[in-house]
Amino acid sequence: MQENAHTSHYICTVRPSRAKALGLARAEIAALLRDCDATLPSGGPLSERSGVFWVGLPDVHAPTLEERAVRLGYTERIEELVATAPARRVRPGGPLKWKGSWYEPLSVWESDRKEMRVSSPDMRDFALRGEDGVVRSAHGYRGDGSSLGPKALPVPDCRLLLNLVFAPDARSVLDPFAGAGGVVHEACRIGYSVTSMDREPSVAPGLEGFGSAHHTGTADAMPFDRESFDAIATELPYAENRPQIIGRWTQEMLRVLRPEARCAIMCSIPQRDLIAGAAHRGAATVDVSEEVDRRGVDVAVLVLRR
Repeated sequence: MQENAHTSHYICTVRPSRAKALGLARAEIAALLRDCDATLPSGGPLSERSGVFWVGLPDVHAPTLEERAVRLGYTERIEELVATAPARRVRPGGPLKWKGSWYEPLSVWESDRKEMRVSSPDMRDFALRGEDGVVRSAHGYRGDGSSLGPKALPVPDCRLLLNLVFAPDARSVLDPFAGAGGVVHEACRIGYSVTSMDREPSVAPGLEGFGSAHHTGTADAMPFDRESFDAIATELPYAENRPQIIGRWTQEMLRVLRPEARCAIMCSIPQRDLIAGAAHRGAATVDVSEEVDRRGVDVAVLVLRR
């Protein structure tokens, strides 16, 4: 990027637990600022460090960055490089030299660790309907532990998926594999009109309690009209690898998306190629395809654009 008086440069630091997923952290900010003429060059000051990238942003959009940064999942800190006088000596966290000029990193935003912790699944109450039909509160519910059963994504991953489908005019979002409601909880929290689906009747009260319009059913035959939603964000059950059902899920998600809308999917590595193939057959574009290590298990994140 050519430096000029109307562009500011920002250093972004990825949270340690997601530091190896730098490509996803970059994609998340690029999506969140897709209407702000942001650029994300591969180089830049401190980019040799693990988990660091930088963003160039026209000054007119600086307020938008500060407003939207609170949504970020994978990035934990943003600093602006402000021109300063030459430093007599270099010190950690102090002025740094870049392209012959000196800059001071000034904090723009930092993740609220307490807020992130309070929002995590193990800190929330979740209403479950038992086999006897009685609804009971289950504090810290994260799923039933089965390979195909409901589960709750960590907060950073939920925010990542929602940010990858961000559009300034998007109002409605669907999670067709809602499980224990990680994505639903975050989407409701930031003001989306949220619709959820899951095949397990037991989780319906909890999802409705978060504020979702919930439907019990399977994602291979969704009860929604064509072009019903502005965005989809979801995590698939990783154990399901039948090409026919993966293809049907993908077709249904694309069917209910509005034109030019996006679908962010966290899935297993084997599922990734099946989804991408079905998307191409459905004339959709794969905008993002990256991997992330989830506690020793590699999973993939795809963004499809209808």
